[in-house]
Amino acid sequence: MKEYINRLSLGKFRYDIPDIIKPDDVVRADVLCGTYSEEQLHIQASDVIKGVVYSSDSRVVIKNGTFIGRECSITYIADARELQDKESIEGRFTIVSDAGEKDITYIITGYSMKAKTSLGMGDDLFHFTNIVQKSREEAAVLYRSENFKSIFLKNDENLINLYESLYDSENVYESMEEFLIAIKKKSALTFSVDNNIRDYNIDGANEKDSIIIEKNGWGYIKLDVQCEAPFIKMKRGIITSDDFIGDVYELDYIIDDKLLHAGNNYAYIIISSYSHQEVIEITINGKEIVNDSGFDEHREIRTAKSRLTAEYLQFRMKRITKQEWVINTNKILDRVRGLKKSDIIFDVLQAGVNFISGDDYNGSRILENIKDRVLSDVDNHIELYSLYLYVSTLERKDAGYTSDVAQIVTECYEHGYDSWVLLWILFYIDGQSENNKSIKLIRIKDCFNDGCISPVMYLEALNIYNAQPELLRLFNRFEIQVIAFGIKYNMITEKLAKQAAAVIANERITNKDNIEILKKLYTIYEEDDILEVLISHMVREGIAGEEAFPFYEKAVLRGIRITRLYEFYMASIKKDIKVRIPRIVLLYFTYDSGINYEWKSFLYANVVYNKAFYKDIYDSYEQMIELYLYEQLKAGCINNDLMYLYRQFLKPQLINNETAEYAVKLRFMYRVTADCSKVKAVIVKCGYMKEPAIYEMTGNDIYIPLYISNCSMAFICTDGVIRRNTVNYEIEKILEEPLDITLLDEYDIEEPYIALFRADYCRKKHIYNADTPSIYKKAAMVKGVTYEYRQLINSWLIEYYKEYYEGETFNDEYSDLIKDGLDINTAQGLIEILLEYGMYYEARELMERYGYTIVPAGKMFKFIVHELTASVNKESYKDILCEYVFRNHLYNELVLEYMVDNYNGSDKDMYRLWKSASDFGVNIKNLSERVISQYMFTQDKDYYDKLTQVFTDYYNKGASQLIAKAYIAYNSFLYFIKGKNVSDITFTVVKECYKDKIGIPVICLAAWLKKVSENIKELNKPDIKDTAQKILDELCAKEIIYDYYKRFNGVLNIPYNACGVTVIEYYGNPDNKVVINYKVNDAKEYASAVMKCDNCGVFTYRLSLFYNDKVIYNYTIGTDTNTKEYNILYDNLNDGDNKGRFDAINECLASEELRDMVTLKKLMESYAVEDYVTKQLFVPENMRQ
Repeated sequence: MKEYINRLSLGKFRYDIPDIIKPDDVVRADVLCGTYSEEQLHIQASDVIKGVVYSSDSRVVIKNGTFIGRECSITYIADARELQDKESIEGRFTIVSDAGEKDITYIITGYSMKAKTSLGMGDDLFHFTNIVQKSREEAAVLYRSENFKSIFLKNDENLINLYESLYDSENVYESMEEFLIAIKKKSALTFSVDNNIRDYNIDGANEKDSIIIEKNGWGYIKLDVQCEAPFIKMKRGIITSDDFIGDVYELDYIIDDKLLHAGNNYAYIIISSYSHQEVIEITINGKEIVNDSGFDEHREIRTAKSRLTAEYLQFRMKRITKQEWVINTNKILDRVRGLKKSDIIFDVLQAGVNFISGDDYNGSRILENIKDRVLSDVDNHIELYSLYLYVSTLERKDAGYTSDVAQIVTECYEHGYDSWVLLWILFYIDGQSENNKSIKLIRIKDCFNDGCISPVMYLEALNIYNAQPELLRLFNRFEIQVIAFGIKYNMITEKLAKQAAAVIANERITNKDNIEILKKLYTIYEEDDILEVLISHMVREGIAGEEAFPFYEKAVLRGIRITRLYEFYMASIKKDIKVRIPRIVLLYFTYDSGINYEWKSFLYANVVYNKAFYKDIYDSYEQMIELYLYEQLKAGCINNDLMYLYRQFLKPQLINNETAEYAVKLRFMYRVTADCSKVKAVIVKCGYMKEPAIYEMTGNDIYIPLYISNCSMAFICTDGVIRRNTVNYEIEKILEEPLDITLLDEYDIEEPYIALFRADYCRKKHIYNADTPSIYKKAAMVKGVTYEYRQLINSWLIEYYKEYYEGETFNDEYSDLIKDGLDINTAQGLIEILLEYGMYYEARELMERYGYTIVPAGKMFKFIVHELTASVNKESYKDILCEYVFRNHLYNELVLEYMVDNYNGSDKDMYRLWKSASDFGVNIKNLSERVISQYMFTQDKDYYDKLTQVFTDYYNKGASQLIAKAYIAYNSFLYFIKGKNVSDITFTVVKECYKDKIGIPVICLAAWLKKVSENIKELNKPDIKDTAQKILDELCAKEIIYDYYKRFNGVLNIPYNACGVTVIEYYGNPDNKVVINYKVNDAKEYASAVMKCDNCGVFTYRLSLFYNDKVIYNYTIGTDTNTKEYNILYDNLNDGDNKGRFDAINECLASEELRDMVTLKKLMESYAVEDYVTKQLFVPENMRQ
């Protein structure tokens, strides 16, 4: 701008002012919320311009405002740290340039961060949900991205807690599914099958079929397919959403006919998701499989033997009659004997049945038919041979023969063929065994020890024990098997049952088999003798539980006296506090041994719940219960029964230093109930903590403390997936009564989460006292809290200090605070505190970091006054703060003096400062010069009156020649070249400068003289006339001749070179070449001449015209086409005294046109005389003698 003023003072002007083409009147920009954003303001002009740009809002800072060029870019920084989505900063850029001043409105709008997706830019959960529907893979990438929380969750604490609790799920698709279900963006996906019951008839070939699975909706689903049947071959074990075509999946399976057995084969195909299950029941009728060798006869033979044994047992146990037995047995034998590979033993058995039923003929015929086959290989088929001999005794019915057969079988048995079949035969043909049951029992036991497990032998042994219970003296494996067999078929006599109990009672070692037998024996006979032995062994074995309870209950009710019976009764009873406990048990436990049984809490809860029914006993329990609860509080114990007791008994009397911590913790405790077969842990994410807390499920109930409201809970399932809403769970608060906050003051609670709660509590309840800072600080120091939480606590501390702190100093408190990463409001509050305590250095440090204008101007005024008092040296922060307070109408002499020396801004702002400083009596000389210079630089016509005001004041107080010369040159240019009205002081200063012989541009003299020509009466003033004559002479001497000189005819002496000429003037850019094209009167062609320029922008061409001459002319500017045409009719006559020859000739021409011959003659005579005299007086030197 200094260069511009110098040029003005020398009379150098820019004739054509460029236009500012861009920017438009409004500039818009979108910036990311929460950030600083660097943007560009693009300036374009029709020609090279230079200038500077200012911003009206402190949140929009110009990085480097000066520019020069036709196209320029100005960098500015928008502070969007506090902008919310779609919120705007509105202000203006002011371009101060030599092309004028232009205000540009800016609207800088904040936007939240968005993600680029296949559906366009997105930043909300509706968009994310649509992405999940369109492309699950793309959604998974977004879901796992670092910016998901800031873009899609908008940093919402509750959503973030939910997201983070689900984030570590093994399957990202299931995690997304659970998240969307939890936020109600979709419903849980279920499925159905086309047919749950399927029947097949398979006839020697594999069969293929499929199950149509249909899912009802969109989303991710994972199905587990299971089938334990070996003959069902499944194509897939796992099905996911990717396998479906649309909403349908066809699950193929094959029935392998080779693995089917005859008759019905059953299978279950189970298709399950986490929350839903479909069971397909399959029944396959498998026919007997025919192969090259015929039927599967081995299976038929095995089946026949089993059925024959079963029928025999039924007959021996008198469950069926002899006739029924014969009929059933014949049916079995008929079928099996019809097989091609039937065993000969079935023929022997058939013969035996015939003899027993009285069909001796057929029996004998069968024996005769198989005799040779049996006797042909006796040594290798001893059992068959012995059985054949036994059946033959039935045929002969001869005692001697029977004795011989017995002898033969005995010899076989005793010589190594000791099979149970031979022993059984001997039982029925050797009378000695029947007479000595003890020996018979020994032989059966030996057979058992050798590996015999035939129920036929068990039956024989059981019959012996039933007949002679006293023979049961031990209870080893054999006895257990026999008694168990008897129990199974309900064939144990009461005496044998008691004998078994008595034998077991004497056993030193208890085992579960004995206990199970005792349970079954007692169930049959309900004898106290048996019950007492049973209970003794159950107690000795430590057996407790709901299955054992009926026996303990019977023992209690029957009055059986056994040590620790009542303890096991309580350990086994169903833990329902509504159940009534027998009086004798309650009385027993009034003598509390101090042992902390696991069930003691149940006992006490039961007593409290049923105290109306235990009136005479309850008083004995009450003190014990309180002491017990005291110990449980000390130990930090909780279960369902303790939960009930705490609700009833948690009184102030139970709370002291030992119990206070857990008593307080109980106020935050919740019981969460879920199926532990599906859920292995509960995960709780607190927004204040970096890591979630995980609680392992050991049963269906788990107790979890939730101290803070912004917590999210999810479940780690047994399949590794973390779920939320798809898990069926219940949650119940342990204690509904609010926490007595005085407990936290009275006792030293070490639980870290209590510190978080207390900080929150104080905040929500607006509790602000001397303890508040320490409460906040303690919360911030909890291990594992997030950086964001520490910042939150820091902001609470600053707010407290600002509103409630009354300390004399703030240094120690300030040292404990976090200074980095503050939000604007928090930073503002801290700066205000520092200003309040006079900690200006620290305040300035924060201002440099967070901005100088975030604090209200009233408080910043105090600070800037302090800074200016300390030093008036120019510094950028002082510039910012002075402008800030001044814009808010806050200033004093110090502020104004600093701004007068250092401030630059728009024309409007500069004038406002000038006016305020002027009114305040501040020395404004330097400011006046800057204002005058800038107004002339921008040439803003709207501020011309203010320019005149400022210059007038400045000039009257003593102006510098440079500014004054520039001012008058500027105004002279406007007046003389541009034809504008200018201030009168302009001409006053021109005159004074000229009078004082101060060199000023020629245009100033031309403008002053022209101004005088417009009011000739001014020449009546001698000094004006004298100055006008001098200037006119000086200009003419420099060949600077203008057409307006004619106005001075008869008033001033017109120099000879200006007389009788007509000056054609063209005003334009002096850098152009201007050619005038003209013709006079009836000339046929135009004459052309280059016009002379006076460097001010006035092009002149002089013509000597005579009266009534007509001139037609136009201009050629540079290489452009000609301008429009102009006309001149010369009809001006000089009325003054100073006339030349052209004036005389013109007067003659005028008289001739008027037919005034007398005047014409006089004028012609006068012209001739003057011409003669002139020739005589002014003879050229070369013609003189």
